[in-house]
Amino acid sequence: MSDSRQDTASRPGAKDQFDGDLTNVYRVHHDKANGWEVRMRRQGATHSKFFSVKRFGGVEEALDAAVRYRDQLRKLAPRKAPSANSVRLGRNDGITYSERLGCWIAQWMQCGKRKTRKFSVRKYGHIRAEQMARKARMLGVAGLAE
Repeated sequence: MSDSRQDTASRPGAKDQFDGDLTNVYRVHHDKANGWEVRMRRQGATHSKFFSVKRFGGVEEALDAAVRYRDQLRKLAPRKAPSANSVRLGRNDGITYSERLGCWIAQWMQCGKRKTRKFSVRKYGHIRAEQMARKARMLGVAGLAE
């Protein structure tokens, strides 16, 4: 009789055969745990639940249970709608406009810390504040920011 961990490792992965959405569903496969984990953050709270291959009778069954749980969680706690007070100008752009603050905000990572610079629309005008934010981010990413 062979070890069930070796059996599941030698078979094609359930994730490879699954056609659905696996967002927030992660495979856990090591000495102490074998299964699927659902992890997501909703309304300020982190939700995490493990679905054991042994408990559910197989890799595919555990994956199905994890996906059902994830779908229930999405219905009960929908994703928070984006704020109307800020506008993101592109994926990973690092530049946002905050209506609430009335400024353009540049953000970048430097030495593992997030750096932020704000440029007031009242002080610089809309176009100039945006240009300054873009320049600050570009210099910050290049490591030339003050």
